[in-house]
Amino acid sequence: MNTSSQSHGPHSGAGEETRLSDLRPGHCATITGVGAESPDPAQARLTRRLQDLGLIPGRTISASRRAPLGDPTVFTVADYELCLRRSDAEQVRITAARKEADS
Repeated sequence: MNTSSQSHGPHSGAGEETRLSDLRPGHCATITGVGAESPDPAQARLTRRLQDLGLIPGRTISASRRAPLGDPTVFTVADYELCLRRSDAEQVRITAARKEADS
C-alpha cells in the first residue's frame, strides 16, 4: 500500500502507472503494458486480442468519450477509435496521463 501524501491516479500528471479504465475523457497517456502474468488461457487470449487491436506498450492513447452510465469508453489509439468495456480496459496499464493539448 502506498502511504505517501502525493496526488495519485490518472490526473496527477506524475507519471505513476495506473489502468486505462481510470483515464478520463479528454486525457491521454502512454501504454506501458497489456494483460496480466497469468497461466489462464482465457486471460492469454484477451491479452493477445487487446494487442491485436493496437494496444501496444509505448503507444499514446486518449479517452474520447464515455457512455452515459460510465461503460463502455471510446479510446483513440494510433489513427482509429476503439470502444472498450471497463473490464477490458482494466487489463491495460498506462502512465503519464495528461490533459490533451488543444491543436
